[in-house]
Amino acid sequence: MKKVLFIILCSIFVFPVSSFAYGNGSGTNESVYHDFGQSFNNVTSIAVSSNGSIAAYLLNSYNSTLWSESVTTTTDKVTTITFSPALNDVKVFKAFMTPGSVVKNVSIFNGSTLLKSSGDNFSTVIPIPSPTPTPTATPVPTPTPAGLLRGLPLNTYSSSGSSAAYGQMDWTDNNNSTYKGLPTNGGFMEYAFASATNIKSYKLYTYSQSNTTYGSLSVVLYNGVNILKSVSVTEINGTEVDLSTDNVTRIRVANNDSSNVNYISEFDVFGAESTPTPTVAPTVAPTPTPVPTATPSPTVTPEPPPSPTPTPALEPTLDVAIAPEKIGLGKEFTADISLKNVKNIYAEDFEVKYDKEHLQYLGFEEVTGYKAYNKPVDQNGAVRFVVASQGEEYGINEDTVVVKLKFKAKAKGTAVVDSTKARIADTEEEYDLETDNCLEDSIIIEATDVNKSGTFTLVDLAIDARYFKYFAPDVDPVKYNAQQAGDEYVNDDDLLFIVDQILNNPDYLPNT
Repeated sequence: MKKVLFIILCSIFVFPVSSFAYGNGSGTNESVYHDFGQSFNNVTSIAVSSNGSIAAYLLNSYNSTLWSESVTTTTDKVTTITFSPALNDVKVFKAFMTPGSVVKNVSIFNGSTLLKSSGDNFSTVIPIPSPTPTPTATPVPTPTPAGLLRGLPLNTYSSSGSSAAYGQMDWTDNNNSTYKGLPTNGGFMEYAFASATNIKSYKLYTYSQSNTTYGSLSVVLYNGVNILKSVSVTEINGTEVDLSTDNVTRIRVANNDSSNVNYISEFDVFGAESTPTPTVAPTVAPTPTPVPTATPSPTVTPEPPPSPTPTPALEPTLDVAIAPEKIGLGKEFTADISLKNVKNIYAEDFEVKYDKEHLQYLGFEEVTGYKAYNKPVDQNGAVRFVVASQGEEYGINEDTVVVKLKFKAKAKGTAVVDSTKARIADTEEEYDLETDNCLEDSIIIEATDVNKSGTFTLVDLAIDARYFKYFAPDVDPVKYNAQQAGDEYVNDDDLLFIVDQILNNPDYLPNT
């Protein structure tokens, strides 16, 4: 059953189109934002209603990034992302969009409790917090030598992307005696600018120049999710290094060393100095001419409004959502199983089948508030789940993900994950879902060898062996596809995958 049926139902019964104010992408990586009006703590999930490809962010009250993720859909739908641990100081939602993409609505939750929804308030400019101006006269400003990050907090993350430290200002306080370390094997610090910024150069100081492994540090500039420039650090004593890159929305310093923490005492970036704007004397406006008072129109008795159209009965739906449209051979992904168009549901019994020729079932991940109380076992490509809510606050009254299935792509082609049948229950009775309301989703599995020759050979293994521990996007992406498995760095995961492809290729015979 194709997902378009559910999307039509949502348009009629759940999400009237007129209720959304859209953030539209008309140019490359255009950004929109919504300020929630205050900071929220203990945010456990976000629901994004969108169409197309966006890079979504949540920012704190300093406009620093708390979370980011790519969201891609081919039809209007709601994507729910769960945070563990919960996020604090959530204040702004921001999205970079490809042309034609749309962000319709954004809601943040604590458990099943709605904290705030964007409603119809999107903008294309993010305000930067500034102090209240003093009413006294101010002299013409002089360009400051301080960089763009001076005194601003930077976030630190481990190689897995989880937050390792929050709001560190030791790197931007103009004091070389304060320092913090970057975690090994891909740990990084990052700052997200409020709007696209032209970057001229950077300066960096390490804490211990005699012991540092600075050669494994890299500075990466982004526009949205796209890498604009990535350079290896060669100066660690504050020497200014040219970057000359425009339209930067994020800057990152990553530690690519697999065993040594890099300790950094100062980091800053610089843009073009602004030219002072001369003060212009105000123009005195002429006194307006009085307008004659209009004669009031006779009162018109309004007609009674038409009776509202009755709301159609809910049609419960079990949905399957796979975020990426395409994935590489050997890569892992998640399929979200969610229940929609229901009220006060506390228990579910359903079956999910998957394409065992193309996919390997790795297991499942439970969602906060919902637990699988049977022992789900793969039965030749079919898995049954009996799930129950854990408390009144987790009763299902809106689109809710109840379990996440984990798969690995094992063969090229198109793979389908299908919810085949389902039964649900409230506290009074149970209901069987219509077959047409048990939906499916699919994913395209692709395979590209390292040197893009079309076949995995010993040459592919040699290339990744040569660039072992490198940041994969730095390995000439025009010529090579260095990232084959695992994270963004060339490591054992990539080499094991290449060898597995060689050994499983019947046309690639060993030397005889």
